[in-house]
Amino acid sequence: MPRTPHLRIWIVASALLLIATGCGPDVTDAPPVPARTEQAMALLPADARFAGMLDLQDLQANGGISFSSERGITVRFLDSDLTFNPLSAEYQERLQAFIEATGFEPGRDLHAAYVAGDTTRPRSVLLAADVDRTRLVDQLTKSFASRLDTTSYRGVPMMQLQAEGDDIPLQFALLNDGWIALSPDAQALRATVDRSLNAASEPTGDAMAPLVEAIGGRGGAWLTLRDLPTQRLMQSADDQRLSQLAGAVRDVASALRFTPDGVAGTALLTTDRDAGDIADVVRGAVSTVKMNQQLTEEQRQLLDQITVTDATGQVWIEFSLSQETLARLLIQSMQSRGEGGFLVAR
Repeated sequence: MPRTPHLRIWIVASALLLIATGCGPDVTDAPPVPARTEQAMALLPADARFAGMLDLQDLQANGGISFSSERGITVRFLDSDLTFNPLSAEYQERLQAFIEATGFEPGRDLHAAYVAGDTTRPRSVLLAADVDRTRLVDQLTKSFASRLDTTSYRGVPMMQLQAEGDDIPLQFALLNDGWIALSPDAQALRATVDRSLNAASEPTGDAMAPLVEAIGGRGGAWLTLRDLPTQRLMQSADDQRLSQLAGAVRDVASALRFTPDGVAGTALLTTDRDAGDIADVVRGAVSTVKMNQQLTEEQRQLLDQITVTDATGQVWIEFSLSQETLARLLIQSMQSRGEGGFLVAR
């Protein structure tokens, strides 16, 4: 997929998030980061350019979002009639085969997923799950036999599962404490194992840590991106204000907090320039977008609630909207880009 559209999406999404609700100075007071997130960040590469988390149990308990494996993974918003399957038919079949072979049910057994990598592709994925490691190895070996290559590294089970018709095998390691690590290459996977076994050693400098500390306790889904490729972002921005923003922002972090009534979003932009000036640019960009006559009602509702707060080196933004509105916005976005899997909106 071309990079430029992705960069535009990052700019616009960050701008929207960062303009959210004016919460005043208190918005800079970060809630504590959950222990599980701290564990995950110790396992993920310290030099990652982006990191993200999705807490499936939180989304189910507080967000009215359910997960079903009947068609791979089906996400159902608000127990309503809006259903979206993010997997292609091919991957639905693969996941279903894995579930049938192991009895592993994502909506029940998977607690959270973490991802980290560079600016173009994930390098490491971590799943926090309720899993009996010995039983899972036995089930995988029995079910996939000739397609499964089982080895061990420093006493940790390492596996390569060759899917039919796939050139690149699925590589994963079964770590202690219910962690499942996945990576596209064996070297990165071994590095994750090393970090898991050397957890007590002196931590190395992690440039992502300040962003995770600021955003990691704010909701059931979050994403951080550091050291933005400024020049590329400026070139891809098709609006003068967005170009100004792209040239001034160093890092981006955003989080979504789900409740039974709706969803609240928080975003953080860091800058080496005057944060007040950047906040003004963001407000101006929002005002310009609001003048677009082609906006849907859901988009207008979101924009009407956006406000901006600045602090030293930071611009904070918050918003809130109903989950129904969020679901329709996500679906509209996926439909406009021609992305996504099985979708039902009856």
